[in-house]
Amino acid sequence: MNLIRLFANVPRSLLAAVFVVFALLAMRVVTTGSPIMGSDEYAYFGTAKFADDAGTIFQFDPGMQAVGNKVYPLLYSGWESVSHQDAGSVGRLFNSLLFVLGAFVLYGIFARVFDRRSALYSAILYLLMPVSFYATTLLPEVEFQVSVYLVTLMVAMAGRKPSYRSIAAAAALSALSYLIKPHAAALICACGLYWFATGMLQREGALPRRLARAAGRAAWYFGLSAFFIMAITKLAPGNRAAGGDVVASFYRSYVERIFDVDFLLANLTGFVDYAGGHLWLLLALFAPGLVFVAASSGRLMGQAWRAKSGSSPVDEMPDSSYFALYVALLLLAFLAMIAIFTSSAGELSDFEKFRLHGRYLAPLLPLLLGCSVWAVAQRPGRLVPLLGLAALVAFVFVGRGLYKIFPWDYPDAFGLFGPSLHYWGFTGASTWTVWVILLAGILGYLAQACGVRARLSYMAFVLVVALASHTQMWRWLDFHVESNRSTVAAADAIETYLGDAPTGSGLVLTLDRYGQAPYLLMGLDHPQFVRAASNGQVVAAKDIPAGVRWIVAPQAAQLVVPDASERSFGNQRLYLLKQSQAND
Repeated sequence: MNLIRLFANVPRSLLAAVFVVFALLAMRVVTTGSPIMGSDEYAYFGTAKFADDAGTIFQFDPGMQAVGNKVYPLLYSGWESVSHQDAGSVGRLFNSLLFVLGAFVLYGIFARVFDRRSALYSAILYLLMPVSFYATTLLPEVEFQVSVYLVTLMVAMAGRKPSYRSIAAAAALSALSYLIKPHAAALICACGLYWFATGMLQREGALPRRLARAAGRAAWYFGLSAFFIMAITKLAPGNRAAGGDVVASFYRSYVERIFDVDFLLANLTGFVDYAGGHLWLLLALFAPGLVFVAASSGRLMGQAWRAKSGSSPVDEMPDSSYFALYVALLLLAFLAMIAIFTSSAGELSDFEKFRLHGRYLAPLLPLLLGCSVWAVAQRPGRLVPLLGLAALVAFVFVGRGLYKIFPWDYPDAFGLFGPSLHYWGFTGASTWTVWVILLAGILGYLAQACGVRARLSYMAFVLVVALASHTQMWRWLDFHVESNRSTVAAADAIETYLGDAPTGSGLVLTLDRYGQAPYLLMGLDHPQFVRAASNGQVVAAKDIPAGVRWIVAPQAAQLVVPDASERSFGNQRLYLLKQSQAND
């Protein structure tokens, strides 16, 4: 089945759903202030926006994260070519469009490995998932998610006997995914293992021949992936400040932990804890798909282990079993990556401990959803829905107290958050969303256990989870945007007042470099000096870099600059220095 045949006659209902959801996302872009995830968005957007000054950005602002992304500057160039003044809005609309187009890729995947009805239901439910939150930010999350879908589509199209051309195409797409976000290292590991597995599962020839075939496929994939990554890293413009490293400095400390045996042994319990927390939540939401993935991949490998050369039951296994194996490897690789990352971050801050970083699992959630929608229609019996129900009830009453769910980490599970959880909170949080999810889960899973419209019951449960999580996300977004509105307004007013301020002519003084400061910096049109001060610290003229002509500081900052003229812009103050002071 080629791509043209696969996507021929796409259902009109999916086309209509894509159009409606894009319109809704566009409305959210227009009505929701930007940035939302200030620090992360500024790290990407700022380095791309100031690419010509990349050599000085990190000198001016020591706190800027060196993400070293090679694809994002190209995206920004495209957004800026549409509108220089509103490149951010264009970028958010582009991300929204890309998100809804991802539904077609997912439809193609599920139509290939399952059936068209399951593919249609899954693609429409994907459009309703709160993971669309990332589409309204200026982060490359949606690009990363869709790149994973494209690799998965290539895997599905390649079948159980992939050609070297198909593997090469998957390698090129995997390299693109890695250059969008280095978290795709997990994707590359999983894909390489999958290609090895297909070589071993193909029962033609004796064991040495199968080993050679399996190793050849894996080596071809790993080698081409590495070649494409290194070639594009050296050739793509990227941002010069981040250099031409394959692994950006911002992520290098986490990657190095993978090879630190002492760290791995000391944190083994923590790894299992974090991976178990994610699996617990996934089982509560996607029990049919998770059990299908585990059972089918296990059965496939078991058949291969027991079979001899030549014709075997392995050859009779459906394509869905091979897809289950791929998803299982993908899930294990991403969970391992997340566990190592969270353990490393948790050592540095109590705030980071026990966070469920569903953001890094986002590309897998629609795949598990598709597996669940298909598997629940196969009448898996009573055990699976009862297992999902037990996981959901246990997580609501126990798991929510053990693990932290933040809106920017796990929008699809944020409906489970409530103000009774004391690790964090915000004004206006709903108290009822978790109980609606619990009720829907009880009814949905019990209906499946009783065989009453099993697929419809599960999809209704997924829909309730999505709507409840959307509601809690909307409440948080209103609170979050309102909390930063004065800083964003001050940044716009200061930028208008200063006009075309030369690079390095100003100093932005902040008491919170990764909190309020990025919202201010996003509004400035040229890179300036950034310095962080602690509460109560007095900043004097000697602390001001040479050549600075103006200073922006919070109202609460203690700044002593004699003879400077001063203007107030909301929660910020602007100090205009005399020429003699600027030349000191």
